Amino acid sequence: MIEEILERIEVEAKSKGVGLWSWLALVTAATITTNAPGSMITIFRHTSLSKPLQEQVQIAEFMREIGLRCSAVIGVRQHVRIA
Repeated sequence: MIEEILERIEVEAKSKGVGLWSWLALVTAATITTNAPGSMITIFRHTSLSKPLQEQVQIAEFMREIGLRCSAVIGVRQHVRIA
């Protein structure tokens, strides 16, 4: 189900000229805030599929950075539980 949602988000974002990094930031933050850590793997796989290793690493680092910044919103205690 999350894969279908991600596909729709990606298609709509592209149609409106929104790049990968912008919609990935929003999806990652929303997923962390709703405490759905299992979906993070699906998001990573969806966005990094068939990309070179260096770009996969950049995506993982970006998602991690978004997660760290979310700690200000959801609180350190809940954030540590997710990580």
